[in-house]
Amino acid sequence: MNIRALDQISDDDIVVAIAKGDSTSESELVRRYQRPLMAYCCARSDASRGLDLAQQVWLKILPKLREGKYNGQHVMALLCQTARNLAVDLHRRRGENASSLDSQPMETSCHRGSNPLSHLVAAEEMRALSDCKKRLLDKEVAVLDGDEEAPELESVSKPRIYKLRHFAIRKLRDCVRRKLDRGAS
Repeated sequence: MNIRALDQISDDDIVVAIAKGDSTSESELVRRYQRPLMAYCCARSDASRGLDLAQQVWLKILPKLREGKYNGQHVMALLCQTARNLAVDLHRRRGENASSLDSQPMETSCHRGSNPLSHLVAAEEMRALSDCKKRLLDKEVAVLDGDEEAPELESVSKPRIYKLRHFAIRKLRDCVRRKLDRGAS
């Protein structure tokens, strides 16, 4: 069967064929939905976690399709809902604050070893961190320091402060990574 003929087959027919044991239909379903599923997963995570999540979705869904537990309607919705549920489960297993930088402050490399080279690396990391912190807005620095009563934040609502905190953390993390990747200059 050529690709044009496969594109004209409905999702319902593909799912019925999968339930009957047709592995070609499994490949066709994956071909149809792999890219949108990866885009969905990667948009909610980083690229490597998104790819892992997409693979876990297929590992969870394909056996159910083989057993005939789903029909072919709304396949993308089923894939997205499964991805969302897997991501929530993973987050809960790690603990609610395990992925937050607030609960896991940046660890310098001096904890990794006690040789002189590790102290130089730690100093470079701290220099990069302080340089990047200087580039942040006053509001962002106040939020990162936990000073929600700062004058810069008096007109900012509580939900906006949380959003600002996560934005500032991401901005600071990205800046530090760039500086350390190219060498602190």
